[in-house]
Order: sequence, then structure tokens, then C-alpha cells
Amino acid sequence: MTQPTLQRGDAVHAAIAACFLLIYGFYLAPSGIADSALYNTSVDVARWAARIGGFAFVVVAAATAAGIEAIRRIERAVAFAAGAIYTPIGAYWIVVDRDLTAFVVFAFGLSCLFQGRREAPNASTEEEHVAPPALRPLPESAPPHPPPAPPPRDEPALPAAPPSDGYLAELGRRERDRRAHDAESKPS
Repeated sequence: MTQPTLQRGDAVHAAIAACFLLIYGFYLAPSGIADSALYNTSVDVARWAARIGGFAFVVVAAATAAGIEAIRRIERAVAFAAGAIYTPIGAYWIVVDRDLTAFVVFAFGLSCLFQGRREAPNASTEEEHVAPPALRPLPESAPPHPPPAPPPRDEPALPAAPPSDGYLAELGRRERDRRAHDAESKPS
């Protein structure tokens, strides 16, 4: 699959994710103190996933900044793994706690899932990503401009002064005269 070249912004995004995860995993270092074992386990999983994922995103950011093209697959795997862990944990915390941390964790999980998808536009096939029809350039054989409009028909213009019996009556007379002329000129 032909992929676009690495850009500086890709390394910045990975570094931001690394900072978020490392701060959450080491500095904030949440611990579950609820009565629910499931909730406490989800807090422990989130903390350790933040620590491991933070270091993984540091590696991705460094390799991307160094211009290593092969890092794309690893970046996609790290992003999907983080999204797969944090989206359900965030959703569970929203149901249980309904606090800001739950929404931030859920949003981060969704962001990682979408980032992993963005990195793999056609992950199921080894074809090059094709632009949508509206963004494709026109083929060389297509004319650059639409064909010119046909010349106007030679019809007599309406009189300058309104007809005494009105415009519709005048148009009717012209149509009747045109049909009579067409009938006379038809071969029998």
C-alpha cells in the first residue's frame, strides 16, 4: 500500500498522546477505592495501559520524527490498542461515575480508534487509497470548458408598444401563423 510520507505533525500527535498517557499513568496514578471489584480493576487496567501506552507512543513519536516509514503499522497498532482499552473503560466510568475524567478517557479512546483508522485508509486491501470522485482531476481528453450554447433562434421580438388585444393574443396569432406556414410547406 502506498502511504503518504511522514510529516512533522504525525510526531507531534504521537508526542501529545504520550504526554497525556504518561502524566495520567505516573503523575495522577489513580487507584480504585470503590466497593466494586470491577471498577477497581478498570482503574488498574487504565493506569497500567497508560504507562505502557505512554512509552509506546514515545517510541512512535521518536521514530516518526526520525522519518522511519515502517513505524506506521506500529503506530496504528498502538492507537488501536489504546482505543480498544480506553473506549470501553471510559464508557463504563461514564455509566458508573458520570464525572469529567470518565468523559475525557472515553473521548481519548475514541480519538485513538479514529487515529488508527486514519492511518489505515484501506487496511483490508493492499491498494492505493483513491480520492473521491469530486477530488479526482479531470481526464486529459475532457474539454476544459462546457460546449458553447447553441445560437438563439431567429424569432421576431415582441413589438415595442403592447398589442391592442394583449401579448397572449399576439403570441397566439404568431403560433397559428407558424403552424399554417408549416402545413403549407409540407409535401403532400
